[in-house]
Amino acid sequence: MRQLINAANASGLATTINFATNGTMALNSPLPPNSVSLRLNGNGTNQTIISGGNVSSLFTFNAGTTNSLLNLTLADAASTGSAGRINNNGVLTPANCAVSNCVAASSFGGAIYNSGTFTASNTLFTANVAHGGAGVTPGGINNGGPGGGGAGLGGAIFNDGPGVTLMNCVFRGNGAVGGDGGSGSSFGTSSNPGGNGGGPNAGAGGAIGNPGGAGGFGGGGGGGAGQQNAGFAGGSGG
Repeated sequence: MRQLINAANASGLATTINFATNGTMALNSPLPPNSVSLRLNGNGTNQTIISGGNVSSLFTFNAGTTNSLLNLTLADAASTGSAGRINNNGVLTPANCAVSNCVAASSFGGAIYNSGTFTASNTLFTANVAHGGAGVTPGGINNGGPGGGGAGLGGAIFNDGPGVTLMNCVFRGNGAVGGDGGSGSSFGTSSNPGGNGGGPNAGAGGAIGNPGGAGGFGGGGGGGAGQQNAGFAGGSGG
């Protein structure tokens, strides 16, 4: 698959990829982004499976391309701090597919991050999860405030684009889970910075003598700095 996408990009021509054999294609790193339009034809959701092996995201479809995924299962994609296990910046049309068991940590969209146009039909989205990042605990005798947990946003799909259209699709057991806040310390005896918030878009922990930074969209606020006789406010969540 990796070689085929690279060859399509080199050709500069829209490309159709037909899967001649059945089984699971396991990835240990993301496939290269495409610079041409792609059409991927599988042989059925129980026959053609592209898996991230719980260690890798799958596709990035670039802006200016029009792409189709047909009769495939996309499964077990995972990443931390990057948008989407399947990242669509162009036009993406899955049909007769299954998207399952994908996990995003400190990011948006457990399975799909869409900043383009996304139209799915007859597709099952199941057991995909977006986890907000945990706030940082300063730890030990550090009396800086702990960071707040980040939000989990878009269990199956996070849309930041012009449109999402769903036709005869099923969503089952997807979830968006906020990250835990960092733990405070009761042993602080000095002046210390606060812990960073959880992602995505985490707020920075306050430097000594300063409050914590505000989290961006979906991010936990940073913990305020601690001093022997005073503490500083934590940053607001995004």
